[in-house]
Amino acid sequence: MQTQKARPRDCKLLALLLVCLSLAPLSALAVCSPTPSALQLAQGAVSLMPAALRLQNATLMPPGQNLASAIASPNTVPGINPETILWECDQGDQESLYEVFATNGQERLAGATPVGQLPGYYATWLPYVALKAENIPSNQVLSPQWQSSKLSNFEIAGGKILIKAKHLGPMKVQLVRAGELPSSGSSTSASASCTWNSNTLSLQGPLSYGCDQPSLLVSLRGPGLATPSDGTQASLITLAATGGISYGLYGSSASYEESCTVLLPQPTVIFPAISIRELTAGASRQVDFSIVLKCDEWVDTTAFDNSVYLGIQPSESAYNAYQSSTLAGYENLTYLLSDNYGGHDTARGVGIEIFMSDNNPMTLLSWPLSDQPSGWYRVPGGTRANIIKAGNLIQYSQTFTARLHKIPGETPKPGTVKSTAYVLVKVQ
Repeated sequence: MQTQKARPRDCKLLALLLVCLSLAPLSALAVCSPTPSALQLAQGAVSLMPAALRLQNATLMPPGQNLASAIASPNTVPGINPETILWECDQGDQESLYEVFATNGQERLAGATPVGQLPGYYATWLPYVALKAENIPSNQVLSPQWQSSKLSNFEIAGGKILIKAKHLGPMKVQLVRAGELPSSGSSTSASASCTWNSNTLSLQGPLSYGCDQPSLLVSLRGPGLATPSDGTQASLITLAATGGISYGLYGSSASYEESCTVLLPQPTVIFPAISIRELTAGASRQVDFSIVLKCDEWVDTTAFDNSVYLGIQPSESAYNAYQSSTLAGYENLTYLLSDNYGGHDTARGVGIEIFMSDNNPMTLLSWPLSDQPSGWYRVPGGTRANIIKAGNLIQYSQTFTARLHKIPGETPKPGTVKSTAYVLVKVQ
């Protein structure tokens, strides 16, 4: 009898154990998992921008000057579309989902090395080119350590949270001119293709991006995903396990461009007053002014087979005024007329000619520019030129004369003369 009474108690205990054991598999179902699309994307990086970058001497193009910019959005990744599902999570995980992002903390020349004097920028495999990326929804600037932003956009279907490409935040990416190269010991390289040699640094001709490692990494943090915590060094290892998107500068190139910048010591030329009587009698007023070209050392016309040409172009309104005047039939455009020629209080019948080194007025460039050689003058030219070499720069200074006088075929009328012109330079 005692043995028979004990059996119900044993059965109750056994039933309780079965209930407790059945709870463990239920809680383990609350996990996220990457789809094949997310895992496939993690294996191959997406091109950020196929940009052809043109670098100049650091004096002419100071560090921080913008070279290119783009918006990196999962919506435009080749091979997928905005509706592509990247992760599936249990419906109870809504408050535990975070988008994570970083530069490539494992690669010295693809996101791991900060650039001095340019906060938020990191060295790239393209010499003297620095990259900065910002997650637009959270305004966080990416760094080699993982950062995160709570994921608030997703869809629910069939009891599952679906995280699609369109739910990930776009990034603003900027490429700028860096002032120096990172030191060799700043960090390591994960790939042999992401190192430099003498040919890489020479930048003679376009240098195509040759590093096979991505610069930006994007993934998801959620239950069941082995995503490191914020502040941990970022690497591709995470994406291999959790899925995600990586971006690189594939398709981009950089080249060194010999160039010049224009300096105008006298941006405004002011003429002394002149009377209608003097103009009618053939008198004129003239003022000298200088144009200075500061050029890269390779733009040395005295030592290399290079040529620097300078041209002066009237403003569009001054050019249109010329075409409407009695001067329109002349073979060469030599006169600058007032921007508001024919307007109230503007002088008529007078114009400005510019002389470089002789008594022949310069032919001015047309509007818009044409492919004709007329209007371009080699610098330095004539006896009123000066050349100064300093460091890796060469400076050309050229003196010009602006002459105000009566134009043929018109009667001078009183008023003011105000004309705008642009100084253009080309290097061949």
